[in-house]
Amino acid sequence: MEKLIAIFTSKTAKIVAIALSVAIVLTVAFLMQSAPATGAKHPTIITQPPGAELQAPPTEEPLPTEAPPEITPEPPPPQSEEPPSEELPPQPDPSEPPAPPPTGTATKPPLPATFPKNIDGMLTPGPKPSATPAPTTKPPATAAPTTPPPKQPPAETEKPAATTAPPAKNASACVFSIRCDTILSNMSMLNKAKQSILPADGIIMPQTTIEIAENETAFDLLKRVTRENKIHMEFSITPIDNGAYIQGIGNIYEFDCGPLSGWTYRLNGTVMGYGSSLCIIKPGDVLEWLYTCDLGRDVGGPVVN
Repeated sequence: MEKLIAIFTSKTAKIVAIALSVAIVLTVAFLMQSAPATGAKHPTIITQPPGAELQAPPTEEPLPTEAPPEITPEPPPPQSEEPPSEELPPQPDPSEPPAPPPTGTATKPPLPATFPKNIDGMLTPGPKPSATPAPTTKPPATAAPTTPPPKQPPAETEKPAATTAPPAKNASACVFSIRCDTILSNMSMLNKAKQSILPADGIIMPQTTIEIAENETAFDLLKRVTRENKIHMEFSITPIDNGAYIQGIGNIYEFDCGPLSGWTYRLNGTVMGYGSSLCIIKPGDVLEWLYTCDLGRDVGGPVVN
């Protein structure tokens, strides 16, 4: 029995030693593959036979390092508190005339006496000249004359007398007027109720230059002018010829100054024998609306038997 145990123990030890050797070899191979490709040193592995005790590798003692010698800085040389004195250049004597400059060299203008040099060689401004105050005394004012010379009254100019000449002709205008001065010669026949509205000179609208439109008739012009100047005018339209009949202007109607009285018109000095709504006014014409007391005979019309 003891032999069997001894045999079994020896075999077991051999198997353990072989397994341990294989494990060590595999570990070394793994470490060699995983190590970087540099010049680093691989750890030294010491293999011992089975049954032997592992001995620790000898440790290397570090060599003693010598400390570098201490360098003590030298103290700086003592500095004097007083700055080095600079030698000032010799100042020229103002009483002596300046020496002429050498030929071929540019001369600089001398510095003014009010700008001396200081120690650093910079120019320092000297005292500025004091400004002289302006005289405060004003010249005596001359007294104005107390009594102005008498003014002469302007000479009176006579105003030009009003002219009754017709206004100048325009390229697109005519001369227009409204008169009832024939009543002044027939006051005995005038209706007493109309004596207060009759103009003193018998002129309802003096001669005036009026712009005319194209194909404007004597009736159209009368209607437009009286409306624009707020003059009373009353008319009627005859159904036969669609003509206009003037009944009254300025509140003076037909038959107010006799049985032959009424309104008519005159063109360029001629009493027209047809209705005013058929008479076309042209530029430069003279149109007059007149009140007649004798069926047109007293205003230059034809004699009617």
